[in-house]
Amino acid sequence: MGPVVIVGAGAIGLWSAARLAPVTEVWLLTRPSRLLGLEGGIRLETLPDADPDGQGGDTTVPPERFRAVGDPADLPTEPDLILVATRAYQTRDAVEALKEAGIRPRIAMTLQNGLGNAEALAAAFGAERVVVGTTTHGVTLLGPDHARHAGAGDTRVGPWVPAAAEATRKIAALLDAAGVPTEVVDDPRRMLWLKVAVNAAINPPTAIHRIENGVLLDGGPLEADLRAAAREVADVAQAEGVDLAPEEAEAAAVSVARRTARNRSSMLQALLAGRPLETDAITGEVVRRAARHGIDVPINRRLLSELEMSMRSRGH
Repeated sequence: MGPVVIVGAGAIGLWSAARLAPVTEVWLLTRPSRLLGLEGGIRLETLPDADPDGQGGDTTVPPERFRAVGDPADLPTEPDLILVATRAYQTRDAVEALKEAGIRPRIAMTLQNGLGNAEALAAAFGAERVVVGTTTHGVTLLGPDHARHAGAGDTRVGPWVPAAAEATRKIAALLDAAGVPTEVVDDPRRMLWLKVAVNAAINPPTAIHRIENGVLLDGGPLEADLRAAAREVADVAQAEGVDLAPEEAEAAAVSVARRTARNRSSMLQALLAGRPLETDAITGEVVRRAARHGIDVPINRRLLSELEMSMRSRGH
């Protein structure tokens, strides 16, 4: 499969590019201001906890193995795959820019946090082309060309509609070939809500307290909040018609925090870099949908309030 266009050169975008470049033709769409930093290639640092062999090490993707561009008009017009790895609040603008440039992908995939991304891709390119992906690999952006893979995780893909089933299988095969074991699921909505439960449990408190993921497993108030926040998300998911048990959501949040203990959450990375946060697409969306269904989510409401106060106090 190729060419593959990765939209966004953040932590997950660089990790995806570094994994895919050895097995297919990779294009990386990023802000023009980021291009200079990518002229020497991509460096992916893998810690032992993220390496199946327990060794860790550095991988450098030379610049001739991928092409970074700052203008969608410079992309191939009919790529086999567009993989969107931007922040959730950037999705609609990114998709609109691709459409205006005449980009017509055979498959459009989201590998992002939050809710609403698949709907944006479906509206732009057709639901039958949309593959939904989630990953719990812990990756930190250390520089414009440098990412650290700090914790292993699970990667899952699913078809947004049944007509995208074959596209989903192709994506799974591509990621497997790139060294990212990938599970195909039939119900991506359940998969998305499970990831939202994990994000809602880990991202806000790590950003509020400026701590790595593993610190949440303190056996005290932080861990209690993590567990309760995940269970609350499952309650909302059930009201939305998604079969997600609170116990499963809680266990997933604990597991991811443990496996990515040395990683900084994406929300903490954004806060430290002075970038907007994905609060609205994660905890904000959970709180809104809970209110719609008359469900009380006190931990998520408190975390949202504390996060907003923290952002205001630091000028975000």
